[in-house]
Amino acid sequence: MILALSLALGQLSAQNSNFRFATSTTTNQVIDTIRAIGVAYNVPFIGTITDTVSLTANTIEDGNIIIEKEFYINTNTQLLDPIQEKTNTYNGDNFITTSTIAKWNTSSSQYIDSVKYEYEYPINDLAIQSIYEINAGIWVLTDSVRIGTTYNANQDPTEKITSASSPTGLWVDSLKETTLYDASSRFTEKVVAQHDGSDWVNFKKVSMVYSTDGKTSTAIFEDWDNGAWVAATFSFEGFPATLTTTMSYSMVNKTAVPVIENAIETVKTYPNPTVDGFYVKAGVNEVKVEVITVKGELLINKVVTGTEYIRVNDIGKGTFLVRLSTGGKSVTKKLFVK
Repeated sequence: MILALSLALGQLSAQNSNFRFATSTTTNQVIDTIRAIGVAYNVPFIGTITDTVSLTANTIEDGNIIIEKEFYINTNTQLLDPIQEKTNTYNGDNFITTSTIAKWNTSSSQYIDSVKYEYEYPINDLAIQSIYEINAGIWVLTDSVRIGTTYNANQDPTEKITSASSPTGLWVDSLKETTLYDASSRFTEKVVAQHDGSDWVNFKKVSMVYSTDGKTSTAIFEDWDNGAWVAATFSFEGFPATLTTTMSYSMVNKTAVPVIENAIETVKTYPNPTVDGFYVKAGVNEVKVEVITVKGELLINKVVTGTEYIRVNDIGKGTFLVRLSTGGKSVTKKLFVK
């Protein structure tokens, strides 16, 4: 349970999981994360016994978190026992391309590869995550998810929607993260909602309280229960317990990634949904039109001026993406083919 909550916190608070960064040349990076539990014993103790249980230490290069090492802290000896090591790689735009997780094997006293995540970025603000697991020493694809992100004016991610692939080839909404920030672009609240098939339902919330010097913060966890947020609790060794988390920060240099302007107001496409094609109304513009799958495969690539009908009756049914580019700007729209 401790490990599960630790991993959940890592998903909620990771600073390197954004697909692009704010235009500031410096950013807060998490140096380490310390988690503690408070256990309420009835017998023979009265009150709460607090123990530090885990530590995550990050190695940062050029503003990116390259290695994340997680340790379990033995509450008797206070020694660090390795749990896992995550190694991240990035492309030239500081977009994460792979994350490989290796679990610590106590028998051989070494890290053993376990799970790998590969990321593709077919269009701006969209990532396709392919999940691999080790089978007989070979990486085997087990699942794929799509992650779409919305940003505010400071280029901080405010909404992240994760969709899972389905047997029919369509993406099914799964999780939504909604994030709030303070004036320093530090996240103050993150709400995770699950999709029940018809609507989003609140699930978890973490709130961050920062120290006056901004070098540490404390996380507060809450669960959604009967229409209200309540303090998150869990069982540790058979006793009810609470979890607290303290993070340490450091300001590091980060090369700004240019933000792509997504606006071509004069270019229109219709109809949508369609059966065999759609019109592109480009006007006097010369517009590059690309039809691609949600996994990034380019199906159609042509340049349109005026108004032109583009046939798609030979690409199959489902959801596709239409990317329109002109004048150094681009916009991407969904296209539904029946």
